[in-house]
Amino acid sequence: MDQHVHDLTVFKDAAIVWAGTAAYSPNAHIMGLIQQEPDTQVLDAIHPGTEIWVKY
Repeated sequence: MDQHVHDLTVFKDAAIVWAGTAAYSPNAHIMGLIQQEPDTQVLDAIHPGTEIWVKY
């Protein structure tokens, strides 16, 4: 990424977005799984220089 992203709803069509050990999903069920997964944080912002993976 080359810019800040603080509104992750721009990924509204994605199944999941990963950045390191953090993840985000617009799907409430998947977000619940992310929150329960050990050693995984909820992704709430993306900063310049961060490598992300997006599954659609």
